[in-house]
Amino acid sequence: MFILRKYKNVLDFLLIYIFILYTGYAISWVTDDFFTSIVFLIILLIFILNRLRFDPIIFYTVAIWALINLVSSFVNTNQNFSFITFIGTTLRIIMPYLILKIVGKSFIDKTIKFAYYLSLLSLVIFSIQLIFPNLFYSIAPYINFVTQNEQKENGGWFFFIYMFSAWAPDRNCGFAWEPGGFSAIITILLTIHLSSNKFKFDKVALIFILSILSTFSTSGYIALFFIFISYSFYKKKLLLLNPFFLIFFIGFIYASIEFYKNSDFMENKIETYIEQIDVEYEHFTGIIRINRFEEFNRALDDISHNPIGNGILSFSDFRLKKYGKGVGSNSIATILKQWGLIGFLVFIISFVEFYYYFGIKNYTTAFLLLFSVISVLFSNPFSMRYIIYMVYFYNFIFRPFKNKLSLE
Repeated sequence: MFILRKYKNVLDFLLIYIFILYTGYAISWVTDDFFTSIVFLIILLIFILNRLRFDPIIFYTVAIWALINLVSSFVNTNQNFSFITFIGTTLRIIMPYLILKIVGKSFIDKTIKFAYYLSLLSLVIFSIQLIFPNLFYSIAPYINFVTQNEQKENGGWFFFIYMFSAWAPDRNCGFAWEPGGFSAIITILLTIHLSSNKFKFDKVALIFILSILSTFSTSGYIALFFIFISYSFYKKKLLLLNPFFLIFFIGFIYASIEFYKNSDFMENKIETYIEQIDVEYEHFTGIIRINRFEEFNRALDDISHNPIGNGILSFSDFRLKKYGKGVGSNSIATILKQWGLIGFLVFIISFVEFYYYFGIKNYTTAFLLLFSVISVLFSNPFSMRYIIYMVYFYNFIFRPFKNKLSLE
Protein backbone atom coordinates (compact mmCIF):
# COMPACT_ATOMS: atom_id res chain seq x y z
CA MET A 1 0.00 0.00 0.00
CA PHE A 2 2.78 2.46 0.91
CA ILE A 3 4.59 1.73 -2.36
CA LEU A 4 1.39 2.29 -4.34
CA ARG A 5 0.78 5.64 -2.60
CA LYS A 6 4.40 6.71 -3.00
CA TYR A 7 4.39 6.13 -6.74
CA LYS A 8 0.75 7.08 -7.41
CA ASN A 9 1.63 9.67 -10.07
CA VAL A 10 3.73 7.12 -11.96
CA LEU A 11 1.00 4.51 -11.59
CA ASP A 12 -1.66 6.95 -12.81
CA PHE A 13 0.48 7.82 -15.80
CA LEU A 14 0.91 4.15 -16.75
CA LEU A 15 -2.82 3.42 -16.36
CA ILE A 16 -3.79 6.44 -18.45
CA TYR A 17 -1.26 5.42 -21.09
CA ILE A 18 -2.83 1.94 -21.16
CA PHE A 19 -6.23 3.61 -21.52
CA ILE A 20 -4.92 5.72 -24.42
CA LEU A 21 -3.35 2.69 -26.12
CA TYR A 22 -6.57 0.70 -25.95
CA THR A 23 -8.71 3.64 -27.03
CA GLY A 24 -6.36 4.49 -29.91
CA TYR A 25 -6.36 0.85 -31.03
CA ALA A 26 -3.19 1.36 -33.10
CA ILE A 27 -0.95 -1.09 -31.27
CA SER A 28 -1.38 -4.76 -32.17
CA TRP A 29 -1.23 -5.92 -28.54
CA VAL A 30 -4.69 -4.54 -27.67
CA THR A 31 -6.40 -6.98 -30.05
CA ASP A 32 -4.83 -9.98 -28.34
CA ASP A 33 -7.11 -11.54 -25.72
CA PHE A 34 -4.23 -13.18 -23.86
CA PHE A 35 -2.32 -9.90 -23.55
CA THR A 36 -5.52 -8.09 -22.52
CA SER A 37 -6.20 -10.75 -19.87
CA ILE A 38 -2.75 -10.19 -18.35
CA VAL A 39 -3.22 -6.41 -18.39
CA PHE A 40 -6.67 -6.80 -16.85
CA LEU A 41 -5.37 -9.02 -14.03
CA ILE A 42 -2.57 -6.55 -13.23
CA ILE A 43 -5.04 -3.66 -13.09
CA LEU A 44 -7.41 -5.75 -10.95
CA LEU A 45 -4.53 -6.57 -8.57
CA ILE A 46 -3.71 -2.86 -8.23
CA PHE A 47 -7.41 -2.21 -7.56
CA ILE A 48 -7.42 -4.82 -4.78
CA LEU A 49 -4.13 -3.67 -3.25
CA ASN A 50 -5.56 -0.15 -3.06
CA ARG A 51 -8.48 -1.65 -1.07
CA LEU A 52 -11.02 -0.11 -3.41
CA ARG A 53 -14.64 -1.21 -3.42
CA PHE A 54 -16.75 -2.12 -6.41
CA ASP A 55 -19.72 0.16 -7.04
CA PRO A 56 -23.12 -1.46 -7.67
CA ILE A 57 -23.11 -0.09 -11.23
CA ILE A 58 -20.37 -2.48 -12.35
CA PHE A 59 -22.38 -5.48 -11.14
CA TYR A 60 -25.57 -4.19 -12.80
CA THR A 61 -23.74 -3.52 -16.07
CA VAL A 62 -22.08 -6.93 -16.25
CA ALA A 63 -25.32 -8.67 -15.24
CA ILE A 64 -27.32 -6.90 -17.97
CA TRP A 65 -24.55 -7.60 -20.49
CA ALA A 66 -24.58 -11.29 -19.54
CA LEU A 67 -28.39 -11.40 -19.80
CA ILE A 68 -28.34 -9.83 -23.28
CA ASN A 69 -25.81 -12.39 -24.44
CA LEU A 70 -27.68 -15.28 -22.83
CA VAL A 71 -30.93 -14.33 -24.57
CA SER A 72 -29.08 -13.68 -27.84
CA SER A 73 -27.39 -17.09 -27.74
CA PHE A 74 -30.79 -18.81 -27.40
CA VAL A 75 -32.63 -16.66 -29.94
CA ASN A 76 -29.94 -16.66 -32.65
CA THR A 77 -29.55 -20.39 -33.14
CA ASN A 78 -27.80 -20.24 -36.53
CA GLN A 79 -24.57 -18.80 -35.09
CA ASN A 80 -21.92 -20.09 -32.74
CA PHE A 81 -21.70 -18.25 -29.44
CA SER A 82 -18.05 -17.96 -28.34
CA PHE A 83 -17.57 -17.92 -24.57
CA ILE A 84 -13.96 -16.79 -25.04
CA THR A 85 -15.12 -13.80 -27.11
CA PHE A 86 -17.70 -13.01 -24.43
CA ILE A 87 -15.03 -13.04 -21.70
CA GLY A 88 -12.65 -10.91 -23.78
CA THR A 89 -15.35 -8.34 -24.53
CA THR A 90 -16.50 -8.26 -20.90
CA LEU A 91 -12.96 -7.62 -19.65
CA ARG A 92 -12.76 -4.68 -22.04
CA ILE A 93 -15.98 -3.27 -20.54
CA ILE A 94 -14.70 -3.60 -16.97
CA MET A 95 -11.18 -2.29 -17.65
CA PRO A 96 -12.07 1.44 -17.95
CA TYR A 97 -14.07 1.13 -14.73
CA LEU A 98 -11.07 -0.26 -12.83
CA ILE A 99 -8.75 2.42 -14.23
CA LEU A 100 -11.25 5.15 -13.28
CA LYS A 101 -11.51 3.89 -9.72
CA ILE A 102 -7.75 3.61 -9.25
CA VAL A 103 -6.85 7.00 -10.71
CA GLY A 104 -9.85 8.70 -9.14
CA LYS A 105 -11.80 11.82 -10.01
CA SER A 106 -8.68 13.42 -11.50
CA PHE A 107 -8.74 10.86 -14.32
CA ILE A 108 -10.45 13.27 -16.73
CA ASP A 109 -8.00 16.12 -16.17
CA LYS A 110 -4.97 13.84 -16.31
CA THR A 111 -6.16 12.07 -19.46
CA ILE A 112 -6.91 15.35 -21.24
CA LYS A 113 -3.47 16.68 -20.24
CA PHE A 114 -1.80 13.50 -21.49
CA ALA A 115 -3.76 13.59 -24.76
CA TYR A 116 -2.87 17.27 -25.14
CA TYR A 117 0.88 16.53 -25.09
CA LEU A 118 0.45 13.58 -27.45
CA SER A 119 -1.62 15.74 -29.82
CA LEU A 120 0.94 18.54 -29.69
CA LEU A 121 3.68 16.03 -30.46
CA SER A 122 1.60 14.56 -33.29
CA LEU A 123 1.29 17.98 -34.93
CA VAL A 124 5.07 18.34 -34.89
CA ILE A 125 5.66 14.84 -36.30
CA PHE A 126 2.87 15.26 -38.84
CA SER A 127 4.47 18.50 -40.09
CA ILE A 128 7.70 16.59 -40.71
CA GLN A 129 5.70 13.80 -42.33
CA LEU A 130 4.21 16.21 -44.86
CA ILE A 131 7.68 17.45 -45.81
CA PHE A 132 9.45 14.06 -45.88
CA PRO A 133 6.82 11.35 -46.56
CA ASN A 134 9.39 8.98 -48.11
CA LEU A 135 11.36 9.03 -44.87
CA PHE A 136 8.34 7.74 -42.96
CA TYR A 137 7.82 4.93 -45.46
CA SER A 138 11.51 3.99 -45.34
CA ILE A 139 11.70 3.60 -41.55
CA ALA A 140 8.59 1.39 -41.39
CA PRO A 141 10.47 -1.97 -41.41
CA TYR A 142 12.50 -0.92 -38.37
CA ILE A 143 9.73 0.34 -36.06
CA ASN A 144 6.51 -1.39 -37.14
CA PHE A 145 6.83 -4.37 -34.78
CA VAL A 146 3.82 -3.32 -32.66
CA THR A 147 1.67 -2.09 -35.57
CA GLN A 148 -1.76 -3.45 -36.47
CA ASN A 149 -1.40 -5.88 -39.40
CA GLU A 150 -3.53 -3.93 -41.89
CA GLN A 151 -1.31 -0.86 -41.55
CA LYS A 152 1.87 -2.88 -41.29
CA GLU A 153 1.23 -4.79 -44.53
CA ASN A 154 0.67 -1.51 -46.40
CA GLY A 155 3.84 0.20 -45.19
CA GLY A 156 2.44 2.11 -42.22
CA TRP A 157 3.66 1.98 -38.64
CA PHE A 158 2.76 2.77 -35.06
CA PHE A 159 5.53 3.42 -32.56
CA PHE A 160 3.91 3.76 -29.10
CA ILE A 161 2.85 7.41 -29.45
CA TYR A 162 2.28 8.05 -33.15
CA MET A 163 0.75 6.32 -36.16
CA PHE A 164 1.91 6.85 -39.73
CA SER A 165 -0.85 5.73 -42.09
CA ALA A 166 0.35 4.10 -45.30
CA TRP A 167 -2.85 4.94 -47.19
CA ALA A 168 -3.29 8.45 -45.74
CA PRO A 169 0.20 9.98 -45.53
CA ASP A 170 -1.25 13.49 -45.84
CA ARG A 171 -3.51 13.08 -42.78
CA ASN A 172 -2.69 13.06 -39.07
CA CYS A 173 -3.44 9.81 -37.22
CA GLY A 174 -1.94 10.87 -33.90
CA PHE A 175 -2.00 7.95 -31.47
CA ALA A 176 -4.98 6.24 -33.18
CA TRP A 177 -5.30 3.53 -35.83
CA GLU A 178 -6.44 5.98 -38.53
CA PRO A 179 -7.17 9.71 -39.00
CA GLY A 180 -10.91 9.32 -38.41
CA GLY A 181 -10.28 7.44 -35.18
CA PHE A 182 -7.90 10.11 -33.91
CA SER A 183 -10.44 12.78 -34.80
CA ALA A 184 -13.19 10.88 -32.95
CA ILE A 185 -11.18 10.45 -29.75
CA ILE A 186 -9.95 14.05 -29.68
CA THR A 187 -13.46 15.33 -30.44
CA ILE A 188 -14.85 13.52 -27.40
CA LEU A 189 -12.01 14.81 -25.20
CA LEU A 190 -12.52 18.33 -26.58
CA THR A 191 -16.23 18.32 -25.71
CA ILE A 192 -15.41 17.11 -22.20
CA HIS A 193 -12.72 19.77 -21.77
CA LEU A 194 -14.95 22.57 -23.04
CA SER A 195 -17.92 21.56 -20.89
CA SER A 196 -15.87 21.27 -17.69
CA ASN A 197 -13.95 24.46 -18.56
CA LYS A 198 -17.08 26.57 -19.26
CA PHE A 199 -16.15 26.88 -22.97
CA LYS A 200 -12.85 28.62 -22.43
CA PHE A 201 -10.80 28.13 -25.57
CA ASP A 202 -7.39 27.70 -23.95
CA LYS A 203 -4.22 26.13 -25.38
CA VAL A 204 -5.59 22.63 -24.82
CA ALA A 205 -8.73 23.36 -26.83
CA LEU A 206 -6.65 25.05 -29.54
CA ILE A 207 -4.31 22.04 -29.94
CA PHE A 208 -7.27 19.65 -29.97
CA ILE A 209 -8.98 21.72 -32.68
CA LEU A 210 -5.80 21.90 -34.77
CA SER A 211 -5.39 18.14 -34.35
CA ILE A 212 -8.93 17.50 -35.61
CA LEU A 213 -8.38 19.84 -38.56
CA SER A 214 -5.14 18.00 -39.45
CA THR A 215 -7.02 14.68 -39.76
CA PHE A 216 -9.18 15.99 -42.64
CA SER A 217 -11.93 13.82 -41.21
CA THR A 218 -15.42 14.52 -42.56
CA SER A 219 -17.10 13.63 -39.28
CA GLY A 220 -14.48 15.57 -37.32
CA TYR A 221 -15.22 18.75 -39.26
CA ILE A 222 -18.97 18.24 -38.78
CA ALA A 223 -18.31 17.76 -35.06
CA LEU A 224 -16.39 21.05 -34.89
CA PHE A 225 -19.39 22.76 -36.50
CA PHE A 226 -21.69 21.40 -33.77
CA ILE A 227 -19.18 22.42 -31.11
CA PHE A 228 -19.20 26.00 -32.42
CA ILE A 229 -23.03 26.00 -32.48
CA SER A 230 -23.11 24.67 -28.90
CA TYR A 231 -20.66 27.40 -27.87
CA SER A 232 -22.92 30.02 -29.49
CA PHE A 233 -25.96 28.73 -27.60
CA TYR A 234 -23.98 28.69 -24.36
CA LYS A 235 -22.91 32.28 -25.02
CA LYS A 236 -26.31 33.34 -26.41
CA LYS A 237 -26.27 36.61 -24.46
CA LEU A 238 -23.03 37.50 -26.21
CA LEU A 239 -24.61 36.52 -29.52
CA LEU A 240 -27.61 38.78 -28.92
CA LEU A 241 -25.81 41.76 -27.38
CA ASN A 242 -22.52 41.87 -29.27
CA PRO A 243 -22.98 42.79 -32.96
CA PHE A 244 -19.42 41.75 -33.80
CA PHE A 245 -19.98 38.24 -32.46
CA LEU A 246 -23.32 38.07 -34.29
CA ILE A 247 -21.59 39.02 -37.55
CA PHE A 248 -18.88 36.43 -36.87
CA PHE A 249 -21.53 33.80 -36.14
CA ILE A 250 -23.36 34.48 -39.41
CA GLY A 251 -20.05 34.55 -41.30
CA PHE A 252 -19.00 31.23 -39.77
CA ILE A 253 -22.28 29.57 -40.75
CA TYR A 254 -21.96 30.86 -44.33
CA ALA A 255 -18.29 29.83 -44.60
CA SER A 256 -19.12 26.37 -43.20
CA ILE A 257 -21.86 25.83 -45.78
CA GLU A 258 -19.56 26.90 -48.61
CA PHE A 259 -16.74 24.70 -47.30
CA TYR A 260 -19.15 21.76 -47.04
CA LYS A 261 -20.27 22.22 -50.65
CA ASN A 262 -16.83 22.71 -52.17
CA SER A 263 -14.60 20.27 -50.26
CA ASP A 264 -14.04 16.83 -51.74
CA PHE A 265 -14.19 15.13 -48.35
CA MET A 266 -17.43 16.79 -47.24
CA GLU A 267 -20.57 16.96 -49.43
CA ASN A 268 -19.13 14.93 -52.32
CA LYS A 269 -17.98 12.18 -49.98
CA ILE A 270 -21.30 12.00 -48.14
CA GLU A 271 -23.29 11.99 -51.37
CA THR A 272 -21.11 9.17 -52.68
CA TYR A 273 -21.86 7.12 -49.55
CA ILE A 274 -25.59 7.73 -50.04
CA GLU A 275 -25.48 6.87 -53.75
CA GLN A 276 -23.54 3.66 -53.04
CA ILE A 277 -25.48 2.73 -49.93
CA ASP A 278 -26.38 -0.75 -51.19
CA VAL A 279 -22.91 -1.58 -52.57
CA GLU A 280 -21.05 -4.51 -51.03
CA TYR A 281 -17.41 -5.39 -51.64
CA GLU A 282 -14.97 -7.97 -50.36
CA HIS A 283 -12.11 -6.62 -48.25
CA PHE A 284 -8.69 -8.23 -48.72
CA THR A 285 -9.22 -9.91 -45.33
CA GLY A 286 -12.23 -11.73 -46.79
CA ILE A 287 -14.80 -9.66 -44.89
CA ILE A 288 -17.81 -8.38 -46.86
CA ARG A 289 -17.89 -4.61 -46.37
CA ILE A 290 -20.70 -2.05 -46.60
CA ASN A 291 -20.55 1.67 -45.90
CA ARG A 292 -21.47 3.32 -42.60
CA PHE A 293 -24.90 4.53 -43.82
CA GLU A 294 -25.98 1.05 -44.86
CA GLU A 295 -24.60 -0.38 -41.61
CA PHE A 296 -26.80 2.04 -39.68
CA ASN A 297 -29.86 1.17 -41.81
CA ARG A 298 -29.36 -2.55 -41.22
CA ALA A 299 -28.81 -2.00 -37.50
CA LEU A 300 -32.07 -0.04 -37.25
CA ASP A 301 -33.94 -2.78 -39.10
CA ASP A 302 -32.34 -5.39 -36.86
CA ILE A 303 -33.13 -3.55 -33.64
CA SER A 304 -36.77 -3.08 -34.68
CA HIS A 305 -37.06 -6.89 -34.67
CA ASN A 306 -34.74 -7.48 -31.72
CA PRO A 307 -34.75 -4.43 -29.39
CA ILE A 308 -32.80 -6.19 -26.62
CA GLY A 309 -29.58 -6.38 -28.70
CA ASN A 310 -27.28 -9.17 -29.88
CA GLY A 311 -24.40 -8.91 -27.41
CA ILE A 312 -21.17 -10.22 -28.88
CA LEU A 313 -22.81 -11.69 -31.99
CA SER A 314 -22.03 -9.64 -35.09
CA PHE A 315 -25.43 -10.46 -36.58
CA SER A 316 -28.83 -11.63 -35.52
CA ASP A 317 -30.38 -14.52 -37.43
CA PHE A 318 -32.87 -12.01 -38.85
CA ARG A 319 -30.13 -9.74 -40.27
CA LEU A 320 -28.04 -12.64 -41.49
CA LYS A 321 -30.97 -14.12 -43.41
CA LYS A 322 -32.16 -10.80 -44.86
CA TYR A 323 -28.86 -9.04 -45.63
CA GLY A 324 -26.01 -11.54 -45.38
CA LYS A 325 -22.67 -10.93 -43.68
CA GLY A 326 -21.92 -7.39 -44.88
CA VAL A 327 -20.63 -5.15 -42.11
CA GLY A 328 -19.62 -1.48 -41.92
CA SER A 329 -17.85 0.91 -39.55
CA ASN A 330 -20.40 2.66 -37.38
CA SER A 331 -20.15 2.87 -33.58
CA ILE A 332 -23.75 4.03 -33.19
CA ALA A 333 -24.90 0.93 -35.06
CA THR A 334 -22.61 -1.25 -32.93
CA ILE A 335 -24.00 0.17 -29.67
CA LEU A 336 -27.52 -0.57 -30.93
CA LYS A 337 -26.54 -4.08 -32.01
CA GLN A 338 -24.67 -4.96 -28.82
CA TRP A 339 -26.76 -3.22 -26.14
CA GLY A 340 -30.14 -2.81 -27.80
CA LEU A 341 -32.43 0.20 -27.78
CA ILE A 342 -32.35 0.70 -24.01
CA GLY A 343 -28.57 0.51 -23.96
CA PHE A 344 -28.39 3.14 -26.69
CA LEU A 345 -30.69 5.46 -24.72
CA VAL A 346 -28.49 4.99 -21.65
CA PHE A 347 -25.50 5.99 -23.79
CA ILE A 348 -27.33 9.18 -24.86
CA ILE A 349 -28.35 10.07 -21.32
CA SER A 350 -24.86 9.31 -19.98
CA PHE A 351 -23.22 11.89 -22.22
CA VAL A 352 -25.92 14.53 -21.70
CA GLU A 353 -25.77 14.15 -17.92
CA PHE A 354 -21.99 14.13 -18.00
CA TYR A 355 -21.85 17.48 -19.82
CA TYR A 356 -24.62 18.93 -17.66
CA TYR A 357 -23.59 17.90 -14.17
CA PHE A 358 -19.84 18.23 -14.58
CA GLY A 359 -19.76 21.55 -16.35
CA ILE A 360 -22.22 23.58 -18.38
CA LYS A 361 -25.56 23.12 -16.52
CA ASN A 362 -27.40 23.67 -19.79
CA TYR A 363 -29.30 20.88 -21.52
CA THR A 364 -29.49 22.56 -24.95
CA THR A 365 -25.73 22.96 -25.05
CA ALA A 366 -25.27 19.43 -23.69
CA PHE A 367 -27.38 17.94 -26.50
CA LEU A 368 -25.51 19.96 -29.13
CA LEU A 369 -22.21 18.64 -27.77
CA LEU A 370 -23.73 15.17 -27.94
CA PHE A 371 -24.46 15.69 -31.66
CA SER A 372 -20.75 16.32 -32.24
CA VAL A 373 -19.94 13.01 -30.53
CA ILE A 374 -22.64 11.17 -32.49
CA SER A 375 -21.22 12.52 -35.75
CA VAL A 376 -17.78 11.02 -35.10
CA LEU A 377 -19.15 7.77 -33.70
CA PHE A 378 -21.41 7.38 -36.73
CA SER A 379 -18.37 7.33 -39.01
CA ASN A 380 -15.98 5.16 -37.00
CA PRO A 381 -15.87 1.61 -35.63
CA PHE A 382 -16.42 0.93 -31.94
CA SER A 383 -12.68 0.48 -31.38
CA MET A 384 -12.64 3.53 -29.08
CA ARG A 385 -15.27 1.90 -26.86
CA TYR A 386 -13.15 2.51 -23.74
CA ILE A 387 -13.74 6.26 -23.77
CA ILE A 388 -17.49 5.67 -24.17
CA TYR A 389 -17.57 3.34 -21.18
CA MET A 390 -15.42 5.81 -19.24
CA VAL A 391 -18.06 8.54 -19.60
CA TYR A 392 -20.78 6.05 -18.65
CA PHE A 393 -19.02 4.83 -15.50
CA TYR A 394 -17.79 8.30 -14.50
CA ASN A 395 -21.42 9.44 -14.13
CA PHE A 396 -22.18 6.74 -11.60
CA ILE A 397 -18.92 6.85 -9.67
CA PHE A 398 -18.31 10.57 -9.25
CA ARG A 399 -21.48 12.57 -9.87
CA PRO A 400 -23.31 13.94 -6.77
CA PHE A 401 -26.20 11.49 -7.08
CA LYS A 402 -24.14 8.44 -7.93
CA ASN A 403 -25.75 5.13 -8.84
CA LYS A 404 -28.77 7.02 -10.12
CA LEU A 405 -29.55 7.73 -13.76
CA SER A 406 -32.16 10.34 -14.56
CA LEU A 407 -32.70 13.64 -16.26
CA GLU A 408 -34.25 15.44 -13.34
